[in-house]
Parts: sequence; C-alpha cells; structure tokens
Amino acid sequence: MRQEVWFRGTRDGLLIVLEDHPGWDSLMGALAEKLEASGGFFRGAEVTVAVGKRQLGEEERAQLVALLRQHGLVPRQIREGEDLTRLLPSAQPPSPRRVEPDAPGAVGFGPARSAPPLVVTRTLRSGQTLRHPGDVVIVGDVNPGAEVVATGHIVVLGALRGVAHAGAAGDETAIVAAVRLEPTQLRIGRYVGRPPDADPAGAGVPEVARVANGQIVVEGRPLLGRYSPA
Repeated sequence: MRQEVWFRGTRDGLLIVLEDHPGWDSLMGALAEKLEASGGFFRGAEVTVAVGKRQLGEEERAQLVALLRQHGLVPRQIREGEDLTRLLPSAQPPSPRRVEPDAPGAVGFGPARSAPPLVVTRTLRSGQTLRHPGDVVIVGDVNPGAEVVATGHIVVLGALRGVAHAGAAGDETAIVAAVRLEPTQLRIGRYVGRPPDADPAGAGVPEVARVANGQIVVEGRPLLGRYSPA
C-alpha cells in the first residue's frame, strides 16, 4: 500500500508531508490514525504541513488545523504548490525486503527514521523523560521513574528499569533492547507488554523485545550487528 502521510523531524520542528494523490478525506483519515498511534508523542511540537501540489480551500485548511490542534500540535505553516519529490527525494519507501543479520539473532538499526539516531551518554534518573523522533541509544541506565519514548528503536547499554516506548508513531517493527531488561512498562507501537519475568539463569544476557504474533515477546540476543524481524 502506498504511504499517504510522512512525519519528518527538522530543526524548525515537525514536518508532516501529505501525498498529492489520495482524496482529502482519505488523507485526513490517515493523518488522524497516525496521530492517534503516536500516543501524544508530538504533543506541543510546532508543525509545518506540506500538501504537495494541492491548493487548499478555507474549509480544508480549517479542518487540517483543527485536527492538528486536537492532538496538541501547534500549526506554524501550510505549504502548498510544492513538488514532493524535491521536498522528500526518498519519501517513497523501497520495496519491502528482508535484511539478513550479520550474526544469528543480532540487533542493529532498521529503516531511516525522521531524525538521525540519538546517542545519550548518561543515566536517566527518576522524573526525567527523553523523547526523540528516531532511534535512541543510551550508554547508561534508565532508572525507575524515568521514561524513554522514540519513534524508532530503543537500545540501552545498561539497565532499563523505567518506562520504554519504541515505535511511538505506530512502528510495530521497532525493538527495545537492553543489557538488563527490567522495565516498569514496555510499549512497542500500540502494544503494551508486562515486565519480563526475572530469570536468574539468564542474568547478564542482553535481551530484545519485539512484536510477534500480536504481542510483545522478549528474547536473549546479542546487541551488535543488524536486526532482522523474525
């Protein structure tokens, strides 16, 4: 299915790109669905919307602004009459393909996100929240009471004992990985998983959480290489 809505992080805030071709009602439905799936991730963000070569009427413009505000976004600009291929030369995703891992069960980064991966070299303490429109790597721990929300993967090179929400914009191929995976809450896309059971025999073995068969599963895996969903 052709993608109709893209989210991109920019230095000026969030850029939402709406495909030229679908009908307006279809676009608004797709945008509403994507905003709902984000779980409030973009709340408070300033947003620019590019509608391609369309010229919006007052009613369409008002409908778009109302939808954005309904989800807590702050509309900055609506850009009309643009060629989307120049705006987003790689907007059309490639045909799906399986990425072979470099080592059995290895983990790495998947398709490009809306922003480059964020590397944090510190421990997140109780009350701290980290949000990023892409993949996140934390060299340190995530303590109880801390929260990490990312539209891509979350990899913790330490202990994850707080809240983690990967694929926050609805990406169910995202993963959460940690040297010690002991979250108080674990979410991937729209799925919520309970904390994994303690396994003394597996202590010290890095674990990866992913969505499989409609639920979040946790497996012991290395954290280097490339990741291929099962």
